[in-house]
Amino acid sequence: VQKSVTEWDDYSGHIEAIESAEIRPRVSGHLRRVHYREGGLVQKGQLLFTIDDREYAAAADAARADAARAEARIALAKQDLARAEQLIAARAVSQGELDARRMEAQQADADLLAANARLARAELDLGFTRVTAPFAGRAGVALVKPGNVVNANQTLLTTLVSVDPVYVSFTGDERAYLRYQELARNGTRGS
Repeated sequence: VQKSVTEWDDYSGHIEAIESAEIRPRVSGHLRRVHYREGGLVQKGQLLFTIDDREYAAAADAARADAARAEARIALAKQDLARAEQLIAARAVSQGELDARRMEAQQADADLLAANARLARAELDLGFTRVTAPFAGRAGVALVKPGNVVNANQTLLTTLVSVDPVYVSFTGDERAYLRYQELARNGTRGS
């Protein structure tokens, strides 16, 4: 009897996630809540953990107030500068006074930029109290439970691995590799 036989090789391997991440908080504080089912699938951007945000909300409010104060200072400095420019023509103020008013206006502008930068940082920290999934996959066990203190960029909260697609890793022998290379060169390899 003559018939076609498919050659095959059997290898032991293991499945590896293409993406893997250790989820750590970007800010410190008390962990308030875990929002996912441990070992379950999560979507990209899904909320995983929340950290107590009251301290960060207060810092953002203070930064908003500083920015408002800086805007008011700019308005006052510009008003003083305009007044000094009108009075310089009448020689009612000195050139030094006018220069001082110009410098105060420039300093007020710089103070507003600094206040806005502090506000942006405070709002960023407030947003970091919500820990979300960077990609879709399977989230591991929550290593920290609510009520515990977490430290920024240190405490490991959980791990996340992608599930589709995945890599399959195995070790083959050199003889089989050379045989498959020869079949590919000849164009007789089935798959």
